[in-house]
Amino acid sequence: MAGRPSGIGRAHAGRTIGSSTIASRRRLTRSSPEGERAAEHLRIGRLLAAQTPPEAIAEHVFEIVGQLNRGAALIGSPEEREQLAELNLMAGQRAIASTAYASALTYLAAGARAVAPG
Repeated sequence: MAGRPSGIGRAHAGRTIGSSTIASRRRLTRSSPEGERAAEHLRIGRLLAAQTPPEAIAEHVFEIVGQLNRGAALIGSPEEREQLAELNLMAGQRAIASTAYASALTYLAAGARAVAPG
């Protein structure tokens, strides 16, 4: 897969990651209700995906899916879930290439869950 899946992060395209994203990550370490943390992880993942140039997605895929996977339960759009699966596939393939098989299995399983019915 070349570049970014078409919908993930698109609403945030053109913005830069700055101190507000870093501050958001720090707030996640404080005690927050689980649903709020998941929503914040999803927001950060979408922001990272939107702000990463298509040619650099593969280089940053682990950080992007790390955030998106933590909020995956909140993704309702079938198209966005498919894009998440594509990103997890990319992460799984990169992990396999690095002989990180346990991590690869984690990414591939997350991708399969993203598109599983029901």
